[in-house]
Formats: sequence, C-alpha cells, structure tokens
Amino acid sequence: MNELDILIYLGKKGAFATSIPLTTSKIGNDLGESQQNVSRWLIKMEKGGLIFRKSGIKGYLIQITPEGERHLRNIKSEIEYALNRKGKVTLKGIVVTGIGDGKYYMSIAGYAREVKRKLGFRPYPGTLNIKLTDMTSIRQKEKIRAARGITIPGFVQGRRVLGSLKCFPATIDGVKCAVVIPDRSHHPFNIMEIISPFCLRRKLSISDGDEVKAEVEINEGI
Repeated sequence: MNELDILIYLGKKGAFATSIPLTTSKIGNDLGESQQNVSRWLIKMEKGGLIFRKSGIKGYLIQITPEGERHLRNIKSEIEYALNRKGKVTLKGIVVTGIGDGKYYMSIAGYAREVKRKLGFRPYPGTLNIKLTDMTSIRQKEKIRAARGITIPGFVQGRRVLGSLKCFPATIDGVKCAVVIPDRSHHPFNIMEIISPFCLRRKLSISDGDEVKAEVEINEGI
C-alpha cells in the first residue's frame, strides 16, 4: 500500500468534495492493511499536504486537498500517456538534395563505428534528406526530437569538436534505416536526415521530388 492507494480509496469515497468520516481500522480492512500502517501513511500524507484531517466523533474527518487532487491528476496523465503512446510515428515528405554534411560525417570512423555498435549496421557515407511536406509530419518530427533516442556521442577529432547525434530506428518501404537528429545542424527545421546501410536513392529507386514515408520508432533509447 502507498499514498496513491489511499488517495484513490478516498476519492472513491467522495473525499474530493467534502470531509468524510473514516477510521484507520476501516481503511485498513478495506485495503487489506494494518491499522498501524494506515495511520503512518495518513500522517505522512497530511504532512505532505495531500490530505486534510481532523478528529471526529469516531475516527477522523478526511478530505483530499487541492494538492492531493493535482497529484492524482498528474499520475492519471502519466498513465494515459504511457498507455496511449505509440511506438512508431509516420513522417511524410519529398526527397531533396542535401548540403553534403551527411556524406562527410558518416564517413568519419568514430561515427560509423558507434552507429554499427548501437544500430547494428555500418552507415552508407551519406544521408537521405527528406523535406517534410505537412504540419502533421513536422509536429511528429518535434515529438521525435524530444524523445530520448539512441545517442551517438560526440568526440574530438584533431582540433574539431564533433557533436553528438540522436538516432531513431526506422524503415522506408521495409528498408532498414534510421532518422538522425544532430546536436548541431545547418538544415531547416522541416528537413529530416536518414542514414542506412544502403544508398537509399539507389535501393528505393527514388530521386529529388519523389514522396516517401518513414515509419520511425520512438521507444526508449539505449
């Protein structure tokens, strides 16, 4: 038993709107806990500002405070997010020519080695650049950007400090790839960079202006 169990119990009893008469033994019997344990939790919750209680004729008059209600609502929101969050999002856009950064960075041994270790493939030296064409995809990219992802750490090479990357496994028409979110980027916000073990333009027979859809995983990173 914990404070969440007691708050839910009190809420079911109607303790949001008014103080309700209860005894620690009654709460303990209903929740399958000892009276002593219930008493300890009520003291802790009162000190934490989650409930208000005062002595009644028998037992206590107990009410959930606004802070206690906020606590419950926050937990409710987190549970709903966990249950409703999809493991994949779809991004749609058209193929565009990049500025050449992807070819340079994916040719660097440090990046290629870490991509191989964490994503399971050695990247083709280049990225496929997709210009997102609708607000839904742009919002989904921001959702991806905020997710944890798989981190490829930055490092120092000579006098250059090379930034980290966040990667998200993906597929385009069933072909394995990954969306890359660089810590530093010169691309506009609506450009999505994709790496793969293949030259995706050749593998998918696509060129500038062709529309593609990427299914991107946004589960917890490693």
